[in-house]
Amino acid sequence: MGLFETEPDVYLDPQGAEITWKQYICTKFNKSGEILTDSLKDVILDRLGKDPKQLDVIVRLGLIDDLPVEKRGTPIDTLCNYLAKRLSYGAHERDMVLMRHDIGIQWGDGKMEERSIDLVSYGDIGGFSAMAKTVGLPIGIAARMILTGEIQTKGVCCPTAPEMCLSILQRLKNEGIAATEKSTLK
Repeated sequence: MGLFETEPDVYLDPQGAEITWKQYICTKFNKSGEILTDSLKDVILDRLGKDPKQLDVIVRLGLIDDLPVEKRGTPIDTLCNYLAKRLSYGAHERDMVLMRHDIGIQWGDGKMEERSIDLVSYGDIGGFSAMAKTVGLPIGIAARMILTGEIQTKGVCCPTAPEMCLSILQRLKNEGIAATEKSTLK
């Protein structure tokens, strides 16, 4: 729909005329801002390949409502600003990171093993999000290890090397971020 474009859009010039999200979406399809909402939905569905789930997301986000657009110059900047406000956490909400890895192993003797690794992390209400913790803490731990000389490797190195990985995983566990593993031999 062109909402991820990085080039300036005349309709999104902060000094330009006021515009609603419905009117702006209409410009993306060369339609009048006076089009009926159901007709606009049909136009959007045609563009999206008749996927009603995608249309439902657009509707639920308010992107075809008569809400004023806080214009930021480009479609992507305007959309990001809108979504950051629209999707921000409420007073008692938090995020969650959920990862699952299923790994199949065939050992040299022909035996099969299935391993699953699960990680669940919750954000802190009024504090750091789970995403911030699961991304930022490993990087911060590794940076501290480099600064204190614990990691001596120069240049680009693989973070899965046991001398780094095991230490980082233990420190993450101390911060409350730990994976659980299950293994089944077949």
